[in-house]
Amino acid sequence: MSLAARAWEREHGSVADPTIYEREILPKMQAMSVRRLVSLTGLSEYYLWQARKGQKRLHARFWERIASA
Repeated sequence: MSLAARAWEREHGSVADPTIYEREILPKMQAMSVRRLVSLTGLSEYYLWQARKGQKRLHARFWERIASA
């Protein structure tokens, strides 16, 4: 886990509800371009392609950025 993820979890807790991700975040991600997701998260295009397919799950620290975009 990255230092940024650890810092976020210290502040917000490590529990993220997977049903919120499946119901709210993933559909919104699937409606966005990978280029837009890169600009919101700073993550690689490859990782975000996998996340949009449901093969990977974004860390909860990115969920608010996706939800509010």
